[in-house]
Amino acid sequence: MLKTKSYIIIFFLLNVFVLKANVEDENQFQINFNIAKQHLSQRNILKALPYLNYLQSKYPDNENLKYLIGVCLAEENIVNPLSIQYLESATTMASLDYNPNSIDEERTPIYVFYYLCLAYAQNGYCDKAEEARQKFIEIYPYEDVYYIDNSKEWINTCKRSKEKPTFQDIPVFPSFKPYIPVEKELKPSVIENVQSISADINLTITAETPKVDIESKQIETAKNIKTRRIEYSTKNPLYGVQLGAYKEVVPVSRFESLKNVDAFLDKQGLIRYVVGHFSISSQAKSLLDIIKEKGYHDAFVVDVNNEKYFSDEIISVDNINIRANPFEKLEYRIQLGAFKEVLPSKTADIYFKIEGITELVDDNYTYLTVGKYKTYDEAKAYLHGIKATGIKDAFVIALNDGKKISLQQAKNFYTK
Repeated sequence: MLKTKSYIIIFFLLNVFVLKANVEDENQFQINFNIAKQHLSQRNILKALPYLNYLQSKYPDNENLKYLIGVCLAEENIVNPLSIQYLESATTMASLDYNPNSIDEERTPIYVFYYLCLAYAQNGYCDKAEEARQKFIEIYPYEDVYYIDNSKEWINTCKRSKEKPTFQDIPVFPSFKPYIPVEKELKPSVIENVQSISADINLTITAETPKVDIESKQIETAKNIKTRRIEYSTKNPLYGVQLGAYKEVVPVSRFESLKNVDAFLDKQGLIRYVVGHFSISSQAKSLLDIIKEKGYHDAFVVDVNNEKYFSDEIISVDNINIRANPFEKLEYRIQLGAFKEVLPSKTADIYFKIEGITELVDDNYTYLTVGKYKTYDEAKAYLHGIKATGIKDAFVIALNDGKKISLQQAKNFYTK
């Protein structure tokens, strides 16, 4: 069975939206959408699908939601005309100016034609798949030919098939429950609490699967990447295993259970992560089998002697060695309250209830926190005691080197 390489949809889905206060519908859309994004980023397609279906039922004219549902069906190779229906509709809003950062975005990226080609091929419409692929080629502006070549493979598979595909039922999720916000008017401290709840949901759900979720992990865009030129003594191919390619820099320590990971900056600005340099392709394939067993199911063999992709090895990012762990100073605390210039009387009362309060100043807010814990579970256990004192809005936060980060970032980067 052919596989699709999903880092491009992950790239579109990993951008973090900012919660908008006082708008209940937008909060509901956003949090459910963020949960769906998180599952997609970890390739938990069937966990993302019910959230997208739910949102699409509430916003039936949103072509971006139709596109993402179509992507899910195509990625899972679910042979059903619905994948074609959604993706055909989504092509009407395809745009090179697609903005993944906007909660109001209803356009779709140009990759909708790539996935439409896959859906046609999966459903046995080989000629229509060829037409969709041709449209994709006409508007595709990048030099990377993977999607062009991969879509051709799907078409060839379609044409070689002597039997009509067997249609499959769309998965149903009878026990699915979307996130419904309780608060109608959100204050700044409550917005962070909602984010904490959303992260709690992700922490619970993603713990069920051992699949490596490198693509879901985020880091700020690097400002200063230092590289060194790599030149091999041979012009012959050298084979390695590529773990992934991303727009953002990932510390190699984040590739859990793997050592000897090298990072390369290619000519298109993608960061490619590779293990091994073998002169015989079968040696790299043997390593690939082991790497896939460790959970890196999207890894594949590449020629690391390809100057276009692997000639510039990354040494450091923003003066930090690429092999360093940027989250060595990670800790968890309990946030009791937050304020700007004036300390509210209700927040001041906390000083008479809790011992060991620490004030944390970050941006324009002062946060009242208590405790320092090495793990989220340890902080969560202590949180119950805090709430028992009457501070119902308290919740767990994460800090790295004294700066607040999201719980999801902390979970993704935490080194056990």
